Amino acid sequence: MRAFMIVLYRCLILASLLVTPMALFGAAPAQFDVKKFGAIGDGKANDLPAIQKAIDAAVLKGDGAVVIIPDGRYRLDPLTQQRGHLILRNARGLTISGSADSHLICMNPNVNIFDIEGSSNLKLESLKLEHGNYLFTQGVVQNVSIADRTVEVTIDPGFDAPDSQYIAPLNFLMVFVDPATHTWQHDDSWPPQIEKREQLAHGHWLLTLSRAPDARFQSKPFVIWRNVYKGWALAMQDSRDITIENVSYYSRGGEGGFVIGHCDGDISFRHFQVTVPPGSGDRFAAAGGAMVFNNRIRLIVEDSAFDLTDDDNINMGTNSSHVLAQTDARTLTIEGGRNRADYRVGDHVQIWDWVEKKVRTEARIVSADSNGQVTTVTLDRDVKMGTMGAGPLAEFQAAQPKGDIHPARRANEYDGIDRLANLDDVGTATIRRSTFQSLRARNLLIKASNTLIENNVFHDTAMASILVGPEFYWDEAPSVSNLIIRNNRFQNVSGSNIFVASHTTEGEFHPGSAKPLPQSSDNHAITIEGNEFVNFGHFSAGIAGEQGVPILIRNVDGASVRRNIIGPPDPRSPHLPRIKVVSSSAIVQTDNTVIEPKR
Repeated sequence: MRAFMIVLYRCLILASLLVTPMALFGAAPAQFDVKKFGAIGDGKANDLPAIQKAIDAAVLKGDGAVVIIPDGRYRLDPLTQQRGHLILRNARGLTISGSADSHLICMNPNVNIFDIEGSSNLKLESLKLEHGNYLFTQGVVQNVSIADRTVEVTIDPGFDAPDSQYIAPLNFLMVFVDPATHTWQHDDSWPPQIEKREQLAHGHWLLTLSRAPDARFQSKPFVIWRNVYKGWALAMQDSRDITIENVSYYSRGGEGGFVIGHCDGDISFRHFQVTVPPGSGDRFAAAGGAMVFNNRIRLIVEDSAFDLTDDDNINMGTNSSHVLAQTDARTLTIEGGRNRADYRVGDHVQIWDWVEKKVRTEARIVSADSNGQVTTVTLDRDVKMGTMGAGPLAEFQAAQPKGDIHPARRANEYDGIDRLANLDDVGTATIRRSTFQSLRARNLLIKASNTLIENNVFHDTAMASILVGPEFYWDEAPSVSNLIIRNNRFQNVSGSNIFVASHTTEGEFHPGSAKPLPQSSDNHAITIEGNEFVNFGHFSAGIAGEQGVPILIRNVDGASVRRNIIGPPDPRSPHLPRIKVVSSSAIVQTDNTVIEPKR
């Protein structure tokens, strides 16, 4: 018996020596190198089919698979009409991993680079995403003729002519008039449009404009651009738990960095950039940064950068819905569709009085049913409604789907029809240690409660840096509660750097308008602390908020404004209260320091 035990013991030792590390720690992740699927990476061959095959194989393999994209320049040229250059459908636990010099060169500017749907637990890392063609051009204004409505310009070396394939459809002349601002000309009107282009010599053009040019255009740099091309870097819908890390997006004038809709879980961006290629000399990056609407996510943005965009860097909220009819005291029929909020049992909703621009009541949903066009919800309490109906915007879109939508939007803002807004279809956000700049618009538009914005830098932006609260012109909701804005630096921002309110376009952008500003107090529990504001208030027109007022609070019930350092302002900033409170209550201001220049 003893001999048998000795033999058994020796066999067990031998068996343990033969066990591989894989057996001890699990099998290594399955790897799918795109070059083994035929990708070349020379910037000339169309590598899209090979990379898509690698992705499809990894998706089929399942959780834990890794797609490897080695260093190289991979041209992606879609051969058919599709929503993305690279498509991920129903992927689970997939990682797509590049290297320090892995570039995806995307050749169709109207197609998303990555189009992600129905997927979860994904990671994209160490990639450079870029468009293969410039979608703007740039140069310097050489001469100005106010009488002829013309400018003579030269195009910078390496940039396309104004009549080239991708530039010919673009007709806005965006001029960097004021060197102090690092933004293009900013006033109450849009930039002049180009009506005629005549080549005078190689790289030398005469442009006839829709209105007389500003005399200050002389010798100033410019960009020719318009938001024509609609392909995002990353489009995500009906997905959850996605991480984007060490990814740079060089849009070259195309659409923004990411659009997220109807997603859940954590969506994280770490070391993500919307910017221009290093050393390129490009004056413009992208149409915008991000649109994040109708989600139940925790958005995390850390150590990232959004630079030289035309429009907002990040806009996060939900879309309010017209109340079409009331069946009984608790049952409402509301407009539906993919561009509206998702209403579920248990959701917390607000009913908005669209005449007074205030919350009429709040309730919980006890049943919800949708046919795609309309949604019927039953609430947990009786509600008294005001005016109901589809409204002018829906009527216009049905009659003229490709017409100029802005007149209908202006009518929509004041149509007086009650709206339903879903507080549970917005998500929350944590935004840290990142930089933000917009050449024309805002940095962050926040309609998400329970959000933290800290240790960021907001700079060289024409409008507001952080705009908080619902925007009625866009049907963007809801009101905001439990928001912390702390330890950020605001530098060279013209509009109110932090502007918390219920926002109406007519009242805010056209002072003296017959349309009154809202008087309600529907935003709650706002904390603004430890921030620094310098060189604010350069522009006076076309801004959000008030020139020279870096903190503007309106329509708020409960806020703490403490330990902020304000000043010195821009030399053109008017001498006004640096913290302004209007139509609000329970606003506590403590230990703020205001530094004014000697006059």
